[in-house]
Amino acid sequence: MLDQAGKSATTEKKDPRLLAAVFLLVAAVFAADSVLPLGVAGGVPYVVPVALTLWFSRPLYTLLTAGICAVLVILDPLIKPASPVPMYFVFINRGYALLAIGMIVGIGHLRHRLAKQNRRLAAQAAALQALHDSGAAISSLLNINIVREQAVRRTRQLFNAGVAGLALLDEKANHVRWELLAADGFRRFDTELGQCLGGKAIRTGEPVRIDDATSDPEGSRLVRALQLTPPLRAALAVPLKVAARPIGALMVGYYATQVFDLQDTHLLTSLANQVAIAINNAQLYERLGALSALEERELLSRELHDDLSQSLSGIGALASAASELAAQGRAEDARQELDRLRDLAGEVFLDLRQFITGLRVRPWGQHQFLGALQDFARHFAGEAGLELKLEVPECADKCVLSPLAEVQAIRIAQEALTNTAKHAHARNLAVRVVPNGESMRIVFQDDGQGFDPAPVDTQSHLGLQIMRERAELAGGRLAVVSAPGRGTSVTLELPCEKRS
Repeated sequence: MLDQAGKSATTEKKDPRLLAAVFLLVAAVFAADSVLPLGVAGGVPYVVPVALTLWFSRPLYTLLTAGICAVLVILDPLIKPASPVPMYFVFINRGYALLAIGMIVGIGHLRHRLAKQNRRLAAQAAALQALHDSGAAISSLLNINIVREQAVRRTRQLFNAGVAGLALLDEKANHVRWELLAADGFRRFDTELGQCLGGKAIRTGEPVRIDDATSDPEGSRLVRALQLTPPLRAALAVPLKVAARPIGALMVGYYATQVFDLQDTHLLTSLANQVAIAINNAQLYERLGALSALEERELLSRELHDDLSQSLSGIGALASAASELAAQGRAEDARQELDRLRDLAGEVFLDLRQFITGLRVRPWGQHQFLGALQDFARHFAGEAGLELKLEVPECADKCVLSPLAEVQAIRIAQEALTNTAKHAHARNLAVRVVPNGESMRIVFQDDGQGFDPAPVDTQSHLGLQIMRERAELAGGRLAVVSAPGRGTSVTLELPCEKRS
């Protein structure tokens, strides 16, 4: 299917042939009218060839045909012999013919104006659609390098430019880092802030337009800094702004002279605004990831220090005691210490396996998350020798947790089940998932020996404190209910994600 430009070109090629046919028709009308007596027809047949010119793509042809026909209508009473028909009737008929021809010319003029306006609106709609598609594609990315690459690709495609480039400001080094895309691929380099086109847009905070670098000494200097061979002759650069502060520039360039209009500037500025938002989001996402990693490292280190370091200290103490008893010849006592050492080493091994299992957790999506939670509980209960009862209703998948909440839920489950295996001396373990409108409750309950939760409230137990911190990090809360001889119940409540 031809585009609008292709259709116009095809129509213009047909115009000369159609014009020749119209002129033949005008000649035929003139020949027929010349043999008719004055007063007959009244010049009306000349309206037909003028009307046919409305199919032409150029209004000039309509004006030319209308002018010829109007002259012939006016000359008709002068070149014909007198007629018994009153002259005022002859002039009225010719007046009607001229009026009809004038109306056709006016209609043709309006028609061509409307067609031109429609083509302009169609071009604007296509540009806006391309801008929307480019913005949507770029804004969905969170990797800063991919954002930069896609921004340059989309810009070059949208403007059908020879070159497109993205420059990001490095304030500390006082230079800009370019990502340039030409026909031969990507080029990456740095330039001084004051030496390039993008640098000027960043410094001034305004668009920079170069229509013809060969006639603009400053423009020639700015485009030569881009190190392109051959150099650009025309370029347009606009600043990337975040909170009214320039962070870079977006540029399109051409190897031929180009006259940039206000629409080009607005279109590139609109795309630059979306690119700036995408870059800012990607940078914030990277910083958030780094902060989350640091926070997670702190929590993991505290978990390791709480249990593993104490167990390893106990192993060291038992090994030293067994060695001293063996040196004193107390073999039975040494054997008992070694048995205790073996049991403690087994507990440490189990702790490490559960800890490593917890480290492997990732966001699965709700259906996979519920299955992963059940698999994790079954695996843990099997290794700890506990009878497990799982209750996960089918409606539970209607509550969708955030990826952060999923990970923290598994980590809390790991800590809760580890405490059950090590301290509760329980036989049975129940894990229940209870959806509750806008939140989900996950309950871990055992029939072990329980404990007095009062000291826990004073944050003397680091494991439960970390569990509460993890719940709060995911926007939820944790409740622990226990009493000596009555088992323990740990309830985690996490918010469901709101669906748009």
